[in-house]
Amino acid sequence: TTTVGVSAAGGAGGTASGGDLNIPGEPGGRGIVYSGADGNGGAGGGSKFGNGGGQSGTEAAGNNGTAYGGGGGGAHCAGGTDRNGGTGAAGVIYAVEFIS
Repeated sequence: TTTVGVSAAGGAGGTASGGDLNIPGEPGGRGIVYSGADGNGGAGGGSKFGNGGGQSGTEAAGNNGTAYGGGGGGAHCAGGTDRNGGTGAAGVIYAVEFIS
């Protein structure tokens, strides 16, 4: 049974630890069901370096993250064919070397 107008929360943002500067990611956007066959997957969470993957359309795979640390967008599936969520973008390490 499909309940129209229902939305689901996106995933939590990624964590960061162990550095002098730790910047966590933003949570993903909400997916929504418009009807028994229409809806969209939520957008991937962004990072301080850019956006996550955009929202997917009806019966579509998720979009990949587009900038360092951007999360992959969610997929939408109503017809029984599984769809993959988008791939998150690579992280980044910023290293400063001091030579004396």
